[in-house]
Formats: sequence, structure tokens, C-alpha cells
Amino acid sequence: MPSKFTSLLVAAGAVGYAVSPVFADPASAFEINVVKEQFKAALLTPTVVPEFNPIGLLELSFPATGDIDVGEAVTKENSGAMPTVQIEGTLEALTTSTSPLNSTATKYTFMLIDGDYPGADISKGVNAHYLQNDITYGTLDDGAITFNYDSTPVIAYAGPGPASGSGPHRYTFLAFAQPAGFAAPATPAPGGSVQLISYPEYVKSANLGSPIAGTFFTVQVGESTVSMSATGAVDTATIPQPSSAASTGAGAGSASRSGSSAAAAATQSTSPNGASKMTVSGLVGGIAVIFAAAMFI
Repeated sequence: MPSKFTSLLVAAGAVGYAVSPVFADPASAFEINVVKEQFKAALLTPTVVPEFNPIGLLELSFPATGDIDVGEAVTKENSGAMPTVQIEGTLEALTTSTSPLNSTATKYTFMLIDGDYPGADISKGVNAHYLQNDITYGTLDDGAITFNYDSTPVIAYAGPGPASGSGPHRYTFLAFAQPAGFAAPATPAPGGSVQLISYPEYVKSANLGSPIAGTFFTVQVGESTVSMSATGAVDTATIPQPSSAASTGAGAGSASRSGSSAAAAATQSTSPNGASKMTVSGLVGGIAVIFAAAMFI
């Protein structure tokens, strides 16, 4: 059940305002850095997504599977329906006055593009399976933002459909904050289906800048018959752990996703497509955060 404070946010959302409550469970800077490294390891950055500097964790949940991890392999059938989307911001992103995650007046662009298999020739563009502008701020619950989809999609969601034998396609879901005076590019025209687009040209034409959050999953049909570039694995031990509580939020690793207030250590296992799963142990004091959050209930 949403807290009383969350209900107040929803009621006031129509006017647009800065939201700077106290959060017990924001995303950590460490988690953001892990996702950035996963994009690099999967050869998405900089080949498919030239610039990727997220300020939040984008989480997808398909009706058939529930929440999925970054880089997780999903079947064509289980990814056929539009997933629910939420973004968990860092403490800084949720409290800085100029942050696109700290204003209910912000509008967003979401897109899902097929980055094809690692090493594929995408010089002619990528297939866009979903593109929608003017998505609005929905609800905020302990650092997790949901969204309203009242606008008409440019490209309505169409599930993955890679050709049999074409290897693991990297379906990349990205969220952008629209700038003031945003005007959607003339192409593609609203109401279209899956179509080839130039991702860099669309982002530049729309003045969207770097995605504020993103994730990816892979879909493969049949045994691969293509020659793929080698992808890497993410070693979280090589990723610096921010020492400042202000920059890490509740803690490092995935403790904030599992409900812990902070983490003292993290280890992870990796898969060849760049996905990683972290196991976190150790708690540190969170009394001040809990006390402050209780004041809003």
C-alpha cells in the first residue's frame, strides 16, 4: 500500500513540482556503474548506444516473467507483451532541483531498439520495436518512479522477433528526459510499426541527449549460425565503491533492491552477454534514514 506521502505526491502531480522527500531505498552510484559496465561488456556502448550516462536504474517487468535482470535471456514468447517500467533514481537524482527525476512536470521518451547480435552490421540503422514521447511522471514510492502513458505511441510496442539462427539479439530499452520545447522529429510518423531508424540521428534531432536510464535483454530463436564478436563479463570487484553516503544512497550492490538499508560487501557472477547478478552481505546502520522517512507517514 502506498504511504500517505506517496498519495500526496500523486494528488499534487498535475501541477508539476520538485519532489525532494527522504528516501530509505534509492539506487546507489555503484549499481549505476555496474549497469554502465554491463552495456560496455555486451558491446552496446558505444556501438549501438554511443553515450550512456544513466542517473537511475530502469527496471522491466514482463507479464509472463515478472522482473528481469540486466542482460537476461528472455524468450520471444515471454517478451511479446509490453512490460511495466519503473526507474529507481540515485539519492542525488531524486533530490537535486534540476534533475529530471525530481520534477513531476518532466516528460519522457521511451524506446526499445534491437541492437542485433554482437558484431552485427548496424550501419543502416536498428529496428525500433517501441517509441513513445510525452510520457509523464506517475507515482513515486521510496525512490521508484512509475509513469503515465496518455500520449499516442510513435511506434506501438511490438515484441522481439529475431530470425531463426541470427544469434542473441540485444533488445535495449532506454528512457530519456525531454528538454524544454521538445518537438518530436517528423520521422518516424506516429502510428507506425516496427521500422528501421538511425538511433543517433533521432536522438540528435529530438535533442534528447544521453539516456537517463536503460537496460537490455536478449532474445534468440534457434541455434546461432552467425559469427559474433566476443562479449565480456563484468567484474564488480574492479568497480570503485563510492565512499560518500550522499552519492551511494542506501548502500552499494543490490542490497537496496532487496530491502536492506545498506551493504558492506558485494560479489557477483556473470554470464557471457554481460549480465551480472550480485549477492550482497553485511548491513550498516540506517536508523537516521528510517526515522526521517517515518515523519512522512
